[in-house]
Amino acid sequence: MTLGVLELVLLLIVAVLGLAVLFGVVFFAILAAQRKRNQVRIAPVLEPQTQDQPPEASPPPSPRAENPPMKYAFDFTDDTLTMILEMPTTLLEDDEALAEGWVNVVSWARVTYRDILEKRLAEGHAATDADASAEGEPELSGEALEASLKRLHDSAERRRELRMLLSKK
Repeated sequence: MTLGVLELVLLLIVAVLGLAVLFGVVFFAILAAQRKRNQVRIAPVLEPQTQDQPPEASPPPSPRAENPPMKYAFDFTDDTLTMILEMPTTLLEDDEALAEGWVNVVSWARVTYRDILEKRLAEGHAATDADASAEGEPELSGEALEASLKRLHDSAERRRELRMLLSKK
């Protein structure tokens, strides 16, 4: 069974029309989603003033001076890091202070992780010294520590690049 030229042309037209309809439906769906997203605006939430302070008090200090320090906690399990971060929402509006705070928190996480690795390495050496006759290597080798330090160095490089991009903004 062979198809004639007219039948091939009709099949081609049906296929092209089907693709055109599909394209149109997807295009208008995306367009509608973008319009809906552009219409949704989140109004900033302002904290109510306390009754002790009159509305015309002294001018507000700079954002960096009014931001209290970030509070953070770390939990290291296997190959994951869980961070709990508590910071004022005003930091979300100040890019430079937010970047500086985030770099500070991640730096402390790195220091804490390095301390944990050094403790594990010391415990591994102590265990091998106690069991000198037993075969096997400590759980954390110098190579693993070096690989971890390389990842930390790469992370510092990325942070430096992000700081440079932020300062250009």
